Amino acid sequence: MLKNFSRCIFEVIFWGAVAFSLILIVISLLYQIPLFNNKLHFLNINKIEYITWGVGLLTAIVIFYQLLLLKKQMAGQTFMDFTKQWNAPDMVLKRKKAMEVLKLDDVENKMVNLDDLESVLELLEDFSTFKKHGVLDQELVWDSAIGWYAIRYFHYSYQNKSIDKIRTRWCEPPRNDKTYYQNLEEFYKAYLKNEVSHRKEAERKGAGYKKVSEEDIKEDYNFTKQDFIRSEETKL
Repeated sequence: MLKNFSRCIFEVIFWGAVAFSLILIVISLLYQIPLFNNKLHFLNINKIEYITWGVGLLTAIVIFYQLLLLKKQMAGQTFMDFTKQWNAPDMVLKRKKAMEVLKLDDVENKMVNLDDLESVLELLEDFSTFKKHGVLDQELVWDSAIGWYAIRYFHYSYQNKSIDKIRTRWCEPPRNDKTYYQNLEEFYKAYLKNEVSHRKEAERKGAGYKKVSEEDIKEDYNFTKQDFIRSEETKL
């Protein structure tokens, strides 16, 4: 609802500015009519100034709108690049191998190869970083398949302590580097909150959702973990 409200405010401001600039231009044209010319002189602004202000404001609005469109196009292209990397043959192979790690309940005291899982998480970290800095459209990220995967990879990796083990690898034991996958972790937490809001709204509309807390959603992730693993293992 907050996003929709912000969008409405932007549209009101944008179209209000367009209307105001057109009014300035119209007033400048009224100077051509003697009846209005005499009545407009009390504003102490001549026709040329009205034209300059009106055209200048309208030009600034058009440029600003074009920049917004360009940003949206760049966000779409960036998203497509991430999707291409995510589905590239070498990344698909790493995802399949990473499942051998995610099958384990706890990797803390086990000798396991985390390289493939780490590569997958690094791509998802980059994706989360672009999202954090507004390069990727928020709603597109929430609704995307790669966003869906990012949450589950982080959840299962964090659950079996793979994340902690990778973080420790880059820092002297027993400490671990909390900045490693920090943006992915923030994305995970924000995604959970967004999912809670989505489910509450769906429940309000009678869509059938009964579980609406973050812990309930995590429980759902755990319940579908084996299905997720099988799906990743069977990818070509």
